[in-house]
Amino acid sequence: MSVIRHGVGLRPMRKDGPRVEKEKIANVWVVHNYGHGGYGYQASYGCAMEAEMLIESILKEKARL
Repeated sequence: MSVIRHGVGLRPMRKDGPRVEKEKIANVWVVHNYGHGGYGYQASYGCAMEAEMLIESILKEKARL
């Protein structure tokens, strides 16, 4: 038996860079935070903070309804 290929620890990277944004899909808010590639660990704190701010903005919007 031989190993044809392996894919351990691969992190996908988006052509346009990381996606950190909110989107309403079928009347449900979704926060996207992916596509960081190999520098995902370095960007994790900043991107997590940005995702948190997006979630807070959704919650504030819902609170005003």
